[in-house]
Amino acid sequence: MSLQNPAGLLWAIPVLGAILVLYLLRMRRRDVRIPASFLWQAQPEEIRANSLFQRLRPNPLMFVQMLAAMVLVLLLARPQCAQDGLIGETTVLVIDVSASMNTRESGSTRFEEGLRVAAEAIASAKPGDRIAIIEAGTIPRVVSPLTNDPSRAKLALETVKPSDGESDVGEALRLASALATSLGKGSNDAGARILLLSDGCFPDVENFSAGNSKVVFRAIGKRADNLAITAFQAGKTTRGNEAYLSLRNYGDSAIPATVNVYADGELVDSQKTSVAGGKTVGFTPRLPTNAKLLTAEVKAEDALAADNFGATSGDPNAALNVLLVSNGNPFLERALLLDPRVILDRTSSLPAEAKNPESKYDVVIFDDIAAESVSARGVLVFGTQGVIRSGRILGSEPRPVYRSAQEHPVVRGVDFAGVAIESLAKVTPGAGAKELVESSAGPLVLVKDGTQREVCLPFGLLKSDFPLQVGFPILIANSLDFLAGEAGKDSLFVRPNIPFGFPTDEAVTFSGESKGLGFGLPKEWTGPVPGAKVITPVNSSVTLRDHRRIGGYSLAIGGSKKQVLVTLNSEVESNIRPRSNVNLGSGQVAATASPLRLSDAHRPILLALLLLLAVEWWMFARRS
Repeated sequence: MSLQNPAGLLWAIPVLGAILVLYLLRMRRRDVRIPASFLWQAQPEEIRANSLFQRLRPNPLMFVQMLAAMVLVLLLARPQCAQDGLIGETTVLVIDVSASMNTRESGSTRFEEGLRVAAEAIASAKPGDRIAIIEAGTIPRVVSPLTNDPSRAKLALETVKPSDGESDVGEALRLASALATSLGKGSNDAGARILLLSDGCFPDVENFSAGNSKVVFRAIGKRADNLAITAFQAGKTTRGNEAYLSLRNYGDSAIPATVNVYADGELVDSQKTSVAGGKTVGFTPRLPTNAKLLTAEVKAEDALAADNFGATSGDPNAALNVLLVSNGNPFLERALLLDPRVILDRTSSLPAEAKNPESKYDVVIFDDIAAESVSARGVLVFGTQGVIRSGRILGSEPRPVYRSAQEHPVVRGVDFAGVAIESLAKVTPGAGAKELVESSAGPLVLVKDGTQREVCLPFGLLKSDFPLQVGFPILIANSLDFLAGEAGKDSLFVRPNIPFGFPTDEAVTFSGESKGLGFGLPKEWTGPVPGAKVITPVNSSVTLRDHRRIGGYSLAIGGSKKQVLVTLNSEVESNIRPRSNVNLGSGQVAATASPLRLSDAHRPILLALLLLLAVEWWMFARRS
């Protein structure tokens, strides 16, 4: 037992002192003549006083009254005792909804078990307890703010849905800590409680501090047996078109499996194998010459189905291998990763491979670093350094003012009128270069077409507010479309819950009905989203987020269609072995089945006080 308000014990001094003073008082008697003393019983003990003072004598009534006073003072100190329970006075539930939480465990999934634990925790809440719910997905969201209404929290819990993507548990915990800090004040001295319901299959969390809150990790799951497609890519070899597929066993025991590979919906390869625990096996099936869409499925008795499906383009040029040469620019990296075609490599200096005629890079981006000659289909240049093919940089001019823009796919939907730029390089356009956006100090955007295409913005992104403008990700998407040519136009290969966008002025219909859309998927794989959703462009751009589950989707834009294939391909999620400890911030948090919470123990003490007062009244009445 502990005391929440130890200072309340100080009330014992004046209360007990007052009782002692009352017993130091003595009666003031008056003389009365009587005919005989034998008519009176023995003189009763003095129990009332009306004058000062007398010698303090032991008195049972005094001890009962002082004991009752001590119990009353103890109530003022708010004694507490530890009890089992996931819910505290202020609790933020963080529920992991990542792919690994869809692992089957004894007839249900880990996600369903997490919801059951959360529902039981909410049902055990005491009057006055406050509860909030956060969904820890790829992009965490607050499902329910802090509320002392358990029924409201239970209704909000029903809106939490599973996902086949990764989860950003670190951001979810930081959000929970901020929520508990801002709204959880007024709870006990131990602070609010953050209850994490997860299997622990997520990277170590950095830059997290729980503050005055306490993080409780409730581990869910036991199984570890799982097969996963870890690589699936098409390529050209001396034997013709081939695909490479790798399959890994993250469990401890061997798992038999059948691997089927489809090209445009037709089975082109089927192999039976057995993968030993902790091992990886590879396959290189031959492909038809004109294969457009490749899909693969693994049939095995493993615990997780989401990573048993893979998809890739039959065209080796469909994906965009992009090299970013930069000293660090999170705005540019984030905009590039919004494009589902991009496979991004980062470096601070140009590697020799980028100059090799057989370089794997399709687009090279120079971010405020001197541009060099490279072997790539396209070059995107930001900054005020060096010589570029689209023009020569001669000096710089401070604070340019926007003047005009021409129609071109690169700047479609992008408005430079409100962009503030600290310094602009003065560029003399080269042969074949075209000025798209003009300012008072020279061109803001230049392009050069040809065998190698180039887009140049002769100002530093981090020395302007352009990365904060709505048009920035649109320009990046437009530039990649221009630099990549026609590659990768028909199919998009994305990961669950990772937003992706593209420029368009037409409404887009997003559907998960894969049957009959020409996806080339096996019949067993149906779209995860029924019906269709119409999305209206904003600032000539559409961003899509409603692809939580793996499988096939369709994008209808006007009279054309794009096929969207969503695959997991995540080692973090495929390694489904539950963790008994997780690294959060600067330390480890061990899993617990049911942590202790402090609860007021006033009820039994109040009953004891009432009993003492009843005894005191009976003794007083009897002696009077």
